[in-house]
Amino acid sequence: EVLKFLATIGEVLYFGDSDFVLKDHVILCRKWLVGALECILRNNLKKEVSDARDFLRIQAFYSDEQFPESHVTETFTGNNSSCPVLSHQDTQILWQSTNFMMEAVDQSSQRSEDTTTMSDMFDFLQHLLEHTGVLLPLEIDRFSSADKIYFVPSLLPQESSRDIWTYKCSESWVSL
Repeated sequence: EVLKFLATIGEVLYFGDSDFVLKDHVILCRKWLVGALECILRNNLKKEVSDARDFLRIQAFYSDEQFPESHVTETFTGNNSSCPVLSHQDTQILWQSTNFMMEAVDQSSQRSEDTTTMSDMFDFLQHLLEHTGVLLPLEIDRFSSADKIYFVPSLLPQESSRDIWTYKCSESWVSL
């Protein structure tokens, strides 16, 4: 009850029993969530993902870790496409390339009894963004990709978004 109250007055972000994953988490710092959103909601998403991938490759120069681009997102984004599509790995790469997210992972694993891994935190964020509609999962069977693919509707170019996407409900179009 206390968490529900604190969530209603805006002190914490708590989603209650609305989802089986989200019910076990409380976000104490809204700035952290806004920062995580800023990593995803960028104007030049394709370039940002490429830059983050290059940054992580340089950091992991002596390790065997690879950061390949998903064939599905590569197909969707093409050379001149402005289609805002991300893979599961792309979102993790964007978050992993920022200092504040890695510090949050470290702090979380130090404070909790069970070790919070980077993957756990990033999977939680992806689930939260799916739950709130920021990331829309695409069902792509014919590519047989194991990587989840997301569409990010808020990053559609302004001139085309009016024609194909709206956040307004049908009742808002009815004049009173």
